[in-house]
Amino acid sequence: MIKNNKRDDLENTAKCQLQKTHQIAESGLVKDQLITRKNKELKGNIICRDKIIKVQKSPPTKLIELMEEKQNILDDLIVEVSGKTVELNASDLKLQQAIAELRKVDPTAADQLEQSIMIKKDLYKSRVIANKRL
Repeated sequence: MIKNNKRDDLENTAKCQLQKTHQIAESGLVKDQLITRKNKELKGNIICRDKIIKVQKSPPTKLIELMEEKQNILDDLIVEVSGKTVELNASDLKLQQAIAELRKVDPTAADQLEQSIMIKKDLYKSRVIANKRL
């Protein structure tokens, strides 16, 4: 009975950590997509500025301010994604530790969780590739 309670506690801990890791990864993916979109907008503004410079030699201050604002947003997003990456790595480490503890008590349940992790990581990679193609 006590062994089953410990196994259940360890399994619940590992599942909770898996869920947290998955949420962090999803959040990072959304931020990556936002960075890509903002970067495209900024590139468009830079192209527009360069065309204006060729014709008039001085781009409008409103365009320059818009570009600076987008660059600041982009910089903030990059910092957030870097933070999410660190958080994801820490969460993944905690998840692996929880699975290692569970493996001592119930190797089958630990293997099932690891399989779940591999499937989710493969899905995440395929979604990233699909988004890059768009």
